[in-house]
Amino acid sequence: MKIVHRPYRLEGDDFKNLCQLVVDDYRCHQENFTWLLGRIVDWKYGLWQEEKYFPNFFPQNAHLWENPFGGLIGFVISENGNSQFSVIVKPQYKAIIPEMVGWIVDHWLDREEKLETILTESDVELRQAVEKFGFENKGLAEVTYQYDLSTFDFSVLKQISGYHIEDMKSNEDLAGKAALQLNAFQNRNEVKTIDLLTRKYVHESTIYAPEFDFSVVTPDGLHVAGCEAFIDYENGIAEVERVCTHKDYRRQGLSRLVILTCFKRLYDHGIKTAYISGWNEATYRLYGGIEHISETKRYRYERKK
Repeated sequence: MKIVHRPYRLEGDDFKNLCQLVVDDYRCHQENFTWLLGRIVDWKYGLWQEEKYFPNFFPQNAHLWENPFGGLIGFVISENGNSQFSVIVKPQYKAIIPEMVGWIVDHWLDREEKLETILTESDVELRQAVEKFGFENKGLAEVTYQYDLSTFDFSVLKQISGYHIEDMKSNEDLAGKAALQLNAFQNRNEVKTIDLLTRKYVHESTIYAPEFDFSVVTPDGLHVAGCEAFIDYENGIAEVERVCTHKDYRRQGLSRLVILTCFKRLYDHGIKTAYISGWNEATYRLYGGIEHISETKRYRYERKK
């Protein structure tokens, strides 16, 4: 069988096909997924660094493998155009994984001082392939928590005195939400025009829904905690992302409150399974402290030049 590979194309159905393969990959691997739908959509619409302002970023950071009939069977991708990569491939085509990893080493190794990828213990074939190319396990990178929303008693969910919760559908305060995220993620308080433009663009994505974009707000309108949910309706799951709290309002339970509020909205819309991933001790305590049904550990594999 003749299998071909090529760069991602801006025109045509490549993005749609990437999204569908991510959806199919979850159906196969469940909590051991590589990416979820929100992440691949964010790859295209989340212009969080200047490199993404230019269209040539995308062909340079995604490479596709196709069967003889032009059907997508797998791809390699760099989320931010750096040395970190992911590999997603249909299970019946796992034999091409070494070829895919070899392509990455040949084409992306010179980007930085090392190449790295994040794998679960169930990624047996991919782990074997990267180890063959000289990658080493450097330890725990992140933990993904799975929640069964049908087990939550949302009737006991209470607001915290002095705050209320809004979603972006009821109050599209883009500047307020941008200020929160910049403070929480970048320790920056100035909201620039480009910050508003990038958020307007990400809201144009195919799966952004403002009713699942929440903020905890003070009486004077300051956004102090927030999160967003991205839904994969084919699989009946959601990924909760961009969980954050303003640095001056931490340790009050605000992130937990906004997550549970988001969970309730998801459950009311028929979504019974949600995921959140954490990457440090603070996030492990927060997400792990909410009743969950599984934890999937993900490990960082690195190869130096």
